[in-house]
Amino acid sequence: MTYLVYINDHRHDVSDGHIADLEDRIMDAVRIGGAFVEVFDGGSQPVRVLVTPATAVRIQRAPRPIIASSADTEFPDFAFYDLDDFTGTTP
Repeated sequence: MTYLVYINDHRHDVSDGHIADLEDRIMDAVRIGGAFVEVFDGGSQPVRVLVTPATAVRIQRAPRPIIASSADTEFPDFAFYDLDDFTGTTP
C-alpha cells in the first residue's frame, strides 16, 4: 500500500515498508523540538524535511497505487516526467 504524507503541504509518496519508521522519526523530531527527517518517497535519494512541533503533518492511505497513467485525474498535484525523452533543449 502507498501512503500520501503531507508535511507543510508538500506531498510525499511513501511505501508501506517505510511508513512506520517515518512516523516514529517524525514523533522523535517533534519531542526534541525539531530535527531534519529523511523521507523515502521513491526517489533515488531521500528528501530531508525539517519537522518541528509547529509542522503540519498528515498521513493517509492512497486509495490505490499511484502510477503515472492515472496520476493526472486521481492525484492532480503529482507530476511525472519521462526523463528518457528529455533532450535538454528548448524548442
